[in-house]
Amino acid sequence: MRRRAVLPFVLLLALVGAAPASAQTVSLQGSGQLEGASFHNFVVTADGQQPRGWLSVSGAYALHAVATCATLAPDAAVLGYRIDAGSNAGHGWLVSVQYGGSGTVVYAGTLPAPPARCPAPGSPAPPGFVNVGSGPVRNGSLIKSDAAPTGPTAIVDLVPPTGAFVGPGPFTAFAGLNGDDAEKVTLALYPGGGPVPIFTTTAVHGADGLDAQADVPALPPGPYTATWTLARHDGSTATASSAFTLLALPRPIMPLRARVGCRRHACAMTLSDRTSAGHGRFALRRHRHVVTGGVMRVREGVARIPGLAHLPPGRYELLLLGPGRGNGHVVARAPFTLR
Repeated sequence: MRRRAVLPFVLLLALVGAAPASAQTVSLQGSGQLEGASFHNFVVTADGQQPRGWLSVSGAYALHAVATCATLAPDAAVLGYRIDAGSNAGHGWLVSVQYGGSGTVVYAGTLPAPPARCPAPGSPAPPGFVNVGSGPVRNGSLIKSDAAPTGPTAIVDLVPPTGAFVGPGPFTAFAGLNGDDAEKVTLALYPGGGPVPIFTTTAVHGADGLDAQADVPALPPGPYTATWTLARHDGSTATASSAFTLLALPRPIMPLRARVGCRRHACAMTLSDRTSAGHGRFALRRHRHVVTGGVMRVREGVARIPGLAHLPPGRYELLLLGPGRGNGHVVARAPFTLR
């Protein structure tokens, strides 16, 4: 049984920040969920100008993207993105949304390349577009303002977010900002929540100044706290933190095969080791990026994995993690296809 993919909500938010007919600045900020995926977005634009802003998605898709085009109607918008990290990096995202209530995604999906021009609201998507889903935004809201943001610039989004599984290997971290008044942004990674950082760096500004990004080298697996510090031009500062787990793939690794069957909204995974039972921590990877994780229960080789039914069809890899919260060591892995 095929299910609709989950990522539309992400784009919908950005498209809210499209340019109006006048030279007035329009800003958009929002966050929420759609079918188990979470998003956060901030976009600023004005008539005759390219949109500036970012979006991040975690869940069924894990990605970060920057806005490339926008069109706006009184109650609808279309916005395009370039994915700069995560699933389908280098490709484009396109979303059409309607305002009202929490907001509705008309369509959202991928393009072979980042769009330079967005179609008008109500128009069909361009050739090469692959729709991945639609629906209302839940547990959040989209806010469109016909004015530039006011107040001090702050860090409003972090990638990786709290609770995420990352790696193995190097990765790019992002801090989403809601304004231009950032003289410098720094990142410090603390292993196990300890007092001494294992890695520090000064981030590079992206999204035309509305986010900061830092390339992180391969680090030992385990739990980490990422602390970002923003220094404004007036000398004031702001900080934000997230806690996540870095994974490792030791060799040799226990071979494992998995087969998935879904009925209605429930999916069960049959493991090749039919004697296995109990519960343990897991992570699921797609396109070499972790899309979800948690604790699964196994009985006679059949695992019940929370959230599996909400993921889009495709190839995945199940990673079984070692015991203990924050343990990033992978003890077994199994590829499988979700249909």
